[in-house]
Amino acid sequence: MNSFAVLENGSVYQWGALVGSEQEPARVPRLVRGVRSVAAVAAGMFHVIALTNENKVFAWGKGDYGQLGLGRPGNWDAPMEVIGLSGCASGLGDATSGVKVGRGGGATKDDNDDDAKNYRVTFVAAGGWHSCALTESGTCVMWGRGEYGRLGMGDDQTDKQTPTAVDFSFSASDPCSDGNASGTRFRRITDAALGGSHTVFVDTEGTAWTVGRNNHGRLGRVVHGKWTGNPGQVLFPPHSSSKTWRCKTAAAGGRHTIAIAVATTE
Repeated sequence: MNSFAVLENGSVYQWGALVGSEQEPARVPRLVRGVRSVAAVAAGMFHVIALTNENKVFAWGKGDYGQLGLGRPGNWDAPMEVIGLSGCASGLGDATSGVKVGRGGGATKDDNDDDAKNYRVTFVAAGGWHSCALTESGTCVMWGRGEYGRLGMGDDQTDKQTPTAVDFSFSASDPCSDGNASGTRFRRITDAALGGSHTVFVDTEGTAWTVGRNNHGRLGRVVHGKWTGNPGQVLFPPHSSSKTWRCKTAAAGGRHTIAIAVATTE
């Protein structure tokens, strides 16, 4: 119901239905005021997430489920900075400065660690009623509607009003650890796609993970029940030779998912 464009100078224009506003739809592109130096925009069902060149994240539109990440529900017709993202720590499952950790994972941070990449948001995505940000270090944080486990918080279906880190840590005994005998292994996420009520994550090793509502086969894996909040691996069909599939990126629609994968011998 709306469209957005980011210009080379970092300004954002929108047309169609104005998210979070009761104004008449814009029939020609209209400048979005309150945010500048924008590098990317992600449009959800009724909300928008913008990432600036300074690695700040802004949101506006409908926020009744917390999808704006402002710490409270409510609609905003002007960009507001998402709270807590300046403190994302390195390593999946780690978070500080207001970024909580889902699935009961322990939040840890070395106070002497000032590596800039631990705090730099490099990617944003928006779904039906939920939002996502990825940091340069591979941490994935989610916020918004928790129904059907779409946020990846395990059995927790509560809405998240602020960014909450998805716990992508696995023990050595877990098949997802790929036999790493040294103990806990953290999967670093490089891409994410948010559908209407499900989410797809892609890690540095080319593995695709899904959570959320299970009907229509949108998760691409066997799930017992109508939904799951525990990230699970998507198993691609066997390759005709000895090669395996490595996922490069994914896209999610309302009730379906698409992935681009390449064959590799690694």
